[in-house]
Amino acid sequence: MVGRDPHLVWKTLSEEPVVRTPWFQVGLADVELPDGRRIDHCLFRLPPVVLTAMHDQQDRVLLILRYRFIPLPAMNAGGEIRAASTSAAVLMIGAADS
Repeated sequence: MVGRDPHLVWKTLSEEPVVRTPWFQVGLADVELPDGRRIDHCLFRLPPVVLTAMHDQQDRVLLILRYRFIPLPAMNAGGEIRAASTSAAVLMIGAADS
């Protein structure tokens, strides 16, 4: 670990999965703190995430009370992130490009 102070590093001794879904994973790890104490530490892991903020020509930001997952095939095999997120946004707000 180049550039890290070894006195601040947590050591993961073991990790057990608790919950696995296509959208997230929860694990429980046995970690050793820099001072030698051992604790159970909860881990929440997510796949890579893309966030999109939309604004109009008057610089107003669109706020939405729900979220959407972009289908994985759109993000894999050369799928372009910008095109996939734009398509999802258009579907979400029911608008067409103007």
